[in-house]
Amino acid sequence: MSDAECGVRKAEYGASKAEGGRQKAAVTHSVARFFPGRNGWLPNRDFSVGCDGSFLEEDERQRFRFGIPHSAIVTPHSAIPHSSLRHPSLVTPPSAYRTPHSAPRTPPFAFRLPPSAFRLPSSAFRFRRFALRTRLVSCLILLVFLHCISCARKPETGRVVIYSPHGKELLGEYEKLFEQKYLGTDVQWLDMGSQDVLDRLRSEKANPQADVWFGAPNTMFAEAAAAGLLESYRPTWAESVPPVARGENDSWYGTYFTPEVIAFNSNAVQGDAVPKDWDDLLQPRWKGRIIMRDPVASGTIRTIFAAMLFRFQQQGEPEKGFDWLRRLDAHTKEYTANSTLLFQKMARGEADITLWNMPDMELQREFYHYPFDYVFPASGTPYLTEGIALVRGGKAGEWARRYYEFVTSQESLALAARKFYRIPARKDIPASQLPERIWRARDQVQPMDLDWKILEQQTAGWMKRWENEIKSSSR
Repeated sequence: MSDAECGVRKAEYGASKAEGGRQKAAVTHSVARFFPGRNGWLPNRDFSVGCDGSFLEEDERQRFRFGIPHSAIVTPHSAIPHSSLRHPSLVTPPSAYRTPHSAPRTPPFAFRLPPSAFRLPSSAFRFRRFALRTRLVSCLILLVFLHCISCARKPETGRVVIYSPHGKELLGEYEKLFEQKYLGTDVQWLDMGSQDVLDRLRSEKANPQADVWFGAPNTMFAEAAAAGLLESYRPTWAESVPPVARGENDSWYGTYFTPEVIAFNSNAVQGDAVPKDWDDLLQPRWKGRIIMRDPVASGTIRTIFAAMLFRFQQQGEPEKGFDWLRRLDAHTKEYTANSTLLFQKMARGEADITLWNMPDMELQREFYHYPFDYVFPASGTPYLTEGIALVRGGKAGEWARRYYEFVTSQESLALAARKFYRIPARKDIPASQLPERIWRARDQVQPMDLDWKILEQQTAGWMKRWENEIKSSSR
């Protein structure tokens, strides 16, 4: 086609567009690829070219795609008179727009592709089917595997809350072993002073939060039983402990015997300077060098103070007992809020002497390599019976009883003796399972002759007087 003829056709197209027609006035050849749509063949978003090789504008392309019947792509015959074209064969005849529904809707002058061009290769479908089957089989295998594991040992569920002064080392060990034995259980413990435990149980009596009380002097368990805080339970080994290690109506049972000691920093106190008995603590050399746990919260210190008061009361001079405590208070540098601070300050040399129990001092020396040592007072020392009991109204039920039996079994008590230096209260543990130092401690300790019933009844009043008259007046 010559340039003159192309110009004539462009002019005719402009006139047609100016008259309001939206028909295409130039014969075009689409170079777009066509794909089958719901209502016929639709071109993709490629381009179309006019007779002079120019690209069609975007609005024309959109019309080209959607504004014409699906059976034709080029301009309707009526838009361009036959008389204006030298090559009428390039124009679509009107019959092209009356394609019957039964006929395939294909663009008459578009580049046609065979139907096979729009079908994916059969190998592609086979690959997709294979991948889908592989995923399904993998999921089924995983489900079967998980089911077999769950059936092999079905996890048990239970939550037990423990209140105890026994320290994070022992409590953490028992937690790990119990949860390994009973999969799915959750042991939660709070490490606090014995008196703190008792006060907390009193405040929670209407809505108990703990299930087991593990560890405290026997006097405190007796006090809690009298207040209705404990639930009666007779363990399977009840006949294996002496009468001193069991409460009335099975309210509590003994777990460990704990001797109280005079402990010191072995780097600062050596040789003849080491105090041998309770009264040696009142010597002027120890002024400002003694540190202790706060007796108000600590069952250990409360018992030691009560034992000193009981000693003078038996001599008929109870006021001398308070004088003794007043002089000891004058030598005391600080009362710490918890035992961890007590041990850290002792290890740093902030103080040299303290009063505590044998198992904890051994534990600090072995676990943390603190320079600690201790002596058993020559005149005798309180020989505590540490106990265990179920909390009345506890929510754990059977799990609390399982924990009770677990920590008081022969295996657990032997472990506590070997690793945490606890003297078991049960008499049926073979000597071969206990370390030598436990037997040596039993031989060296001289228990004080104490009336535990009197201590149970009077300790609270004694400690209140000490707090009001001695501690408050000196600080």
